[in-house]
Amino acid sequence: MNDNIDNTLHKYFQNFKSEIPDNGFSDKVMAEIPDESGYKWILYVAYAFGLLLFIFTGSYKLLIGQVYLFLINSGTLHLPSLVSLVAFLSIGLFIWLFARISFDENLI
Repeated sequence: MNDNIDNTLHKYFQNFKSEIPDNGFSDKVMAEIPDESGYKWILYVAYAFGLLLFIFTGSYKLLIGQVYLFLINSGTLHLPSLVSLVAFLSIGLFIWLFARISFDENLI
């Protein structure tokens, strides 16, 4: 039954298709879209602030320690703790995000 309705609608819209004239409307809309390239500096300031906060609070020591524990536990076939697993994955995510931003911004 749905195929019947679909076919009927398809035939109807093929027979009575009409296009609305654009009259420059699309060009006017595109001209009104703001340029967002001027706001990218906010992203870099936020990254720098987060990195400085990470360094000055000493969080990097905890992260390095947890990655070390993860690698030691992985080598001895013990199950790593959840904190060390999250730390290890967060480093991978950070590196992936940094690489993606660098490639998107044509920095590399």
